[in-house]
Amino acid sequence: MTFLLTYGSEIYLDGITSRRFGRNIETHEKSRLQSRFANGSRLDSFAGYVHTELWLHPKLTIVLGGRYRYFDIDIPRADCDVGVHLGFDDLTGQAGVMYHLTPALNLVANVGRGFRTPNVFDFSTLGPRPGNRFNSPNTDLKRESVLSVDFGLKWSTPRFRAEAFGFHSRFEDKIPAVPTGEFTPEGRQIVRSENLNSVKFWGAEAAGRFRVIDEWNLFASFTCTWAEEKSRDDETAPADRILPANGRVGAFYQAGSPGGSGGSGGSGGSGGSWWTDW
Repeated sequence: MTFLLTYGSEIYLDGITSRRFGRNIETHEKSRLQSRFANGSRLDSFAGYVHTELWLHPKLTIVLGGRYRYFDIDIPRADCDVGVHLGFDDLTGQAGVMYHLTPALNLVANVGRGFRTPNVFDFSTLGPRPGNRFNSPNTDLKRESVLSVDFGLKWSTPRFRAEAFGFHSRFEDKIPAVPTGEFTPEGRQIVRSENLNSVKFWGAEAAGRFRVIDEWNLFASFTCTWAEEKSRDDETAPADRILPANGRVGAFYQAGSPGGSGGSGGSGGSGGSWWTDW
């Protein structure tokens, strides 16, 4: 058995400066208004990760990975009266398997878990929103989490490469903006973000690329996704912001591509540089 081990750490330090002004178009007088975000907010994150590939057998490869991440969110109490200092941490991971059915055809399956911490937008956005709404901040939000699985086939030869996959994802504690039942003096409906819903995704995607001659390649791809969202009262509806079925077909010219059947081919060969960015 042989293996490849990768590990490391990451630090991201993000700060926000937010100001908002209005100008009277008749007198040109400038006045300061309540900013959309709390000025001086910060979202810093610290992470450590490890990833390994295990070649247990000439036909079997296992991929394992894990990450610990901590978020420090500091939103100062500004003129919008929003103030919170919170920390979120969690573990995420992935496990995958690839079985070489033939030198050119691989069976691939993966399972993974992730999360999204509420950010400055979720905690402190204050003010008018599209649809005659007015957003009110919520400082009691929790993180969203997702569990995903996918499986499919990958075909790889020196001149042709293709893959087809099916996938399923389940999100928990999704953060939608919901009405509070109150209205502003101007008549805008007041909404606030809440951890309320769960969302299920199902989908399939396929893609392929064929080298016609040395520098000319044809490619095509297709993706289809369906999703439903379930609220706390067990009502279900189609999820929003889901792309319709879509695809692409085209050709591209890549100067300097190797000719003939260059490369070693098979599941481990590169077959030339024409697919290295795919």
